[in-house]
Amino acid sequence: MAARTRPTGRIHAGVGWYNDVPNISTQPVIHFMPKVIMYCTEQCPFCVMAERLLLRKGVNPLEKIRVDRDSSLREQMVRITGRRTVPQIFIGDVHVGGYDDLSALERRGQLDELLKA
Repeated sequence: MAARTRPTGRIHAGVGWYNDVPNISTQPVIHFMPKVIMYCTEQCPFCVMAERLLLRKGVNPLEKIRVDRDSSLREQMVRITGRRTVPQIFIGDVHVGGYDDLSALERRGQLDELLKA
């Protein structure tokens, strides 16, 4: 028996009407990224490079904390990280470090895994 269609587009295969069920194997896999925070300044070229790398990796939103606007935020950054330089990047609860540390993770192929955690 040839398959017939109703106006709804569902296919009758001789047994009953079947619901339009999406093929799970073709559905995109959604990974939820952990929150990404970057302590930065406006004029820092390493901050700009870190932001570009993170955006290329699909990080959105990227929470930027501008330490050049508020000295208490810089003090907070130093207290949390023990470092005075920017950027200082956190992915979830992990302190990645600065741009050199971030790009090293990318070169070793470990950044994607960290962003999926």
